[in-house]
Amino acid sequence: MECALACLLLFAIVVPAVAIDGLVPYDVPAAEVDKVYTRDYYDCIGASRAVPATMQDCIVAERQRLQPRLATAYSDAMDRVVDGNELGRNQTAWIVQGSEYCEAETSGADDLVRESCLLIETARRIAWLKQL
Repeated sequence: MECALACLLLFAIVVPAVAIDGLVPYDVPAAEVDKVYTRDYYDCIGASRAVPATMQDCIVAERQRLQPRLATAYSDAMDRVVDGNELGRNQTAWIVQGSEYCEAETSGADDLVRESCLLIETARRIAWLKQL
């Protein structure tokens, strides 16, 4: 698992927790973010032999696997928070601006780096929603 993460980080950017147009920055410990990724993802990255096209396939597949988990984490958080409207606005802004953020941060980079940014942000968001 550690090799898989090291291989990913070799090609990925480390995206800092930032405020995006009024969104509260969410700083989640890396260990909590790492728990979000599936075993299939770690196995895929480990088997990729650091071949960029194969790693990108692993990243795209993991983003698809995480979409239902993101929806569940959001739904569960909505049940726990006092102001669901605020969280709803925050989630909508994150969906729109988060992808714009990765586009801007990875401008000129290859698809692997951009997809890595989107995966990291999705995993970070899931971990953040779970801690609310």
